[in-house]
This record gives sequence, C-alpha cells and structure tokens, in this order.
Amino acid sequence: MDIIERYRREVEAARTIIASRRFRVVVHNGTAHADDTIAAALLYGAGAEEVYRLGQADELLEIARGGMPVVYADIGYRYYDQLKSAGVVAVLDHHAPNGEPEYVELPSSLTQTVEALGMRPRPRVSMLFTAADLVDRFGAIAAKKWLGIYGASLNQGLSAYFGMTSRGKYDDVKFLELVAEAAVADFDVEDFSDYSKAYSIAQSIDVDAEKFPRTLAQLRLMRQAANDVVSTSLSQEAQKVGFGVDFAAHAVLAVPQLAEYVAKGLARYFDDSIRAIRTVEGRRYAVVEGGIRAVAVDDNVPPTALWNALLDLSLLREDEPVIVVVKDIRNPGAYSLWRPDRHKDRIDFRKLSGDAVIFKHQSGFMAVVKAENAEEAARYALKQLGV
Repeated sequence: MDIIERYRREVEAARTIIASRRFRVVVHNGTAHADDTIAAALLYGAGAEEVYRLGQADELLEIARGGMPVVYADIGYRYYDQLKSAGVVAVLDHHAPNGEPEYVELPSSLTQTVEALGMRPRPRVSMLFTAADLVDRFGAIAAKKWLGIYGASLNQGLSAYFGMTSRGKYDDVKFLELVAEAAVADFDVEDFSDYSKAYSIAQSIDVDAEKFPRTLAQLRLMRQAANDVVSTSLSQEAQKVGFGVDFAAHAVLAVPQLAEYVAKGLARYFDDSIRAIRTVEGRRYAVVEGGIRAVAVDDNVPPTALWNALLDLSLLREDEPVIVVVKDIRNPGAYSLWRPDRHKDRIDFRKLSGDAVIFKHQSGFMAVVKAENAEEAARYALKQLGV
C-alpha cells in the first residue's frame, strides 16, 4: 500500500469518527512528546470521551474491541493491520513498521490530527505546530536549521507533564482542555520579545545549570530567554541543542493557567536529567567495547542527557562515536539504543535485524531491542552493525 495514500485515508477515517462525537483516543505510553501531547489535547477538545496512554498490543486491541470508535495517534504502524481488523479505528501515525526510510515523508501525528479536525490554526500557532512536527520527525538539532527563532524548549515541560501518567486512562482532563484552548485562543504577541515572559517559569527550577553546561543547557537557555528570548533563540548554543520558541511558550501566555502545569513538567524533565548526571557520577554504567564504544545503563534515564553528562565530566569526547543503551520505558524486557546525531554516518540502527528488534526509527537514530540486560543489548547492536 502506498504510504501517502494510506495516511490520507486514515485522516479521512479519523474525520468520520470525530464527526460521530462519540469516540476514544489512544496515544503511546512511556516518554511523551509534544506531538502526541498536543494531538491528545486537540482530540479531547473535539469531543473524545476518554484518552489513554498505552503501548502493548493486547492493550491497544482491547480498546479497539470495546465497541466505540477509536483514534490512535502516534502509536506506530506496527499494529496497523491488527487494529483495523479489531474495530472502527483510525491510525494517525508516521512511524515505520521496520525502520523504512521513506516514512520520513509522512507528517507527524500532530499534523495529521490537525488535518483530521479540519483546523485552520492562526498563523503563529500553525508555525509552532510545524516546528513541533519537524522536531518530532527529524530531532530538535536537525530541525533547528530550518526553524530560526523557533525550536524546542517549554514543550519539554508540556509533554513531561502529560507523561506523568505513564500508562492507562488519562484523567487530568483539565490539562487537556487548557492545551486545546491555547491552540485556538485569539491571542498573539505584539513582538517576539514578548515571549520572554513565558520563560520566567524556568526560574522555579532549583538546579545549578552552570555546573553541567551540556546536560542542563536547555535550563540555562530558558533562564537567558526570560531576559532576551530573541538573541537566546538565535545563539550558537541554541543551534547546538535545538532551543527556540515553541507551542508551550505561546500557550502559557495565551492561557496563563497552563503555566503551573508546564512548570511541574519542567521540574520532572530536569529531574530526569539530574538522574542521568547522578548515574554518571556514581559510575552506574558499563562500557562495552567494539569498533566503537557502547555505554550501557540498566535504568530508564534519558539517553541524550546521559551522553551530555559523560561529556560534561570528560568521560567521553564529542567527536567519539558512541551508542547509548538504556532501559526502554514502553516495553518491558527491552532496551533503547540511541546515538548522537553527529555520528549518523557511523551508526545507523535501521541496519538492525532479527527477532530481538522491536522498533527502528526511520531516521536511524534509535531502536528498541529485547535483551536480558543493557550490556547484552549493547553487544547485540555492535555485532549487528559490524562495529
């Protein structure tokens, strides 16, 4: 089946389901991202009776068989045929079943949701949605090359708050209502500099960002942006980490009640970064040697933060190719493999194959494999990649 044709067909199926005014929504569990967070809120605002965060096949199919139409957003095409056979469903997604690179052509679940809803966002919100789409598909650093002042920043707090409910029915519907309200609010800033006001919420995070300049770069940039968001978003450091004005920065000004939710999410987001720092400081990781190194951790710490902490403590060099392996938060008994974007020419996880492989991202920067522990997952990847 042509993937573009299928995506358009599923958008139409979602439009029909939404028009019925009686449906459920399912997004993936584990770490939440801006695209699935905002999509869930928009669909709830459009009349969804319930929102779920799930990831296992049996859970997804149980909802599909529940007698009510379902819109699945950002779940992954791996379960597409099973879901379509189980009930009246629409699947809004862009993730390849087996890492096929052509899937990068598909817009994110957020963009597909906006299409299904027939939304015509105000110009600034449309641009912020596009930014979230590009960040999700290509990563914050790659997307920043096209986005100028836009990027990824307070969206980290927005999605981290949504992710606090790791699995099951999502009951904090007030949060969803506020996000949906922000998306359609009759609001815009007079000048870009006005966005500086949104970043004042980062001042409540009681962490010394200067001690770990790479691991906590986002926090340091948020604090700088509270004084001058324009120069901060266009700085060389912002280019390196993908920082810039995003939907959440707009949303907390459009709907001030959202600020407390995003602040709580930021605290959670940076707590995870601190856990990565403590993991490195305590040497609670193993190094598996091959043609390149793999750093293996039997905990679900964020791999990007872990890599940055290793650099901050001079335990790795930035130009040194490395695979980071951590426990996968979505799949029990599985491990996430990640590599820095700058080493994409040496490390491409789309090359992995075999029954142990659960997921491969179509951009090749990450994959999920089944293994007894993180070191075994690292050895598997090194052998499969021939390095």
